[in-house]
Amino acid sequence: MSRNFDDMTEDEILGEALGAIPEYLERIRQTGRFDLEECVRLELGRIEKLFRGRRGRARVPNMPRPLSFRRDEAAAKAEKDALEALLAHFRGTLIQRTIPVRDRYLRSRRVSEINAITAKAVITARLKEAGYEGEVTGQRYRARVEVRVARGYKLRFYVYYKNVGREGFLDGVIRAVGRIREDLESLGHGAVLKKG
Repeated sequence: MSRNFDDMTEDEILGEALGAIPEYLERIRQTGRFDLEECVRLELGRIEKLFRGRRGRARVPNMPRPLSFRRDEAAAKAEKDALEALLAHFRGTLIQRTIPVRDRYLRSRRVSEINAITAKAVITARLKEAGYEGEVTGQRYRARVEVRVARGYKLRFYVYYKNVGREGFLDGVIRAVGRIREDLESLGHGAVLKKG
């Protein structure tokens, strides 16, 4: 969008600001901690960038300003005051629009955590029953499973949470692990499987 900031509607400005949310969600994906203030700060930063960059005035970077021009100082102060008023105007609306996003994110995160705990318990128990050592790590939509299948070999695969309770699914996984174990043992030590 290359329009002059002064010609943009409030909805257009809000749309640009709310574009910071997907970037923020991607950034916190590993930590899982949603900080409302930080997200709103990033949204306000987008508005500030729009305000400073799309005013339709010529800007010469790194050009020293003569100290004798009081008019420039007054214009800079007026610009700063206008920006502060603009950010204060949008702050409340951005908080209201970001709270539902935060709440959805936190609900989704809780569901993932519950699914991870359930998957870990069920898959670990099933592997143990079959005589395998396994490590199960929860992710957002699936569990990462690492199983020692032979001396010096670990098999890594993923199980989507929706499949953990599906009848017969884990039986098939255990059989597949057994077949891979047998095949590795029949190939002997030194066999390597490469991703190609």
